[in-house]
Amino acid sequence: MRATPTIFACLGYLMEGPASGYDTLKAVREGSLRPFLSAGQAAIYEGLRSLEKAGALVSEQVMQSEKPNKVVYAVTGEGKALFSRLAARLLASDQSFLTALLIVRFHRFLPVDQVIDALDRQEAVLEAQKRSIAGLNLSVELAKLAPVFKDDCKKTIDAQVRFVRDLRVALIERN
Repeated sequence: MRATPTIFACLGYLMEGPASGYDTLKAVREGSLRPFLSAGQAAIYEGLRSLEKAGALVSEQVMQSEKPNKVVYAVTGEGKALFSRLAARLLASDQSFLTALLIVRFHRFLPVDQVIDALDRQEAVLEAQKRSIAGLNLSVELAKLAPVFKDDCKKTIDAQVRFVRDLRVALIERN
């Protein structure tokens, strides 16, 4: 199974408890990851079907009065094991801030060392981005804006680094 942010988020939300496809979609659209994870209805339902086919989820038809039946998904033992493997694959293939946020969002279902490693990697990626911005050569038209642009980028990255460091400290203190 491919490790994508959408698949990981679907499984992560279901690790919190059984839910329907609609509830999972609603969690993605309205939850804490909303600004970072844009997954449509088709991607969510496709992800749920893939997870079920892989044995990570089981589904149950729940009858509703005056409404169509709904399918409720629950994580299996294989799904719990898959969650940690997906996290490792996602970290190996995607160094984005979204990946770090996903790992942090669902940290209680992962080994602490894996979460701290994700935060360390993200901090290294952000520091590298900051160095590359400092050496950025812009066109003549943008040269006048370069100091402001570079400063704004540096401030944004610095804020993300502080966020990652604070999360690491909080996680270590909690464990």
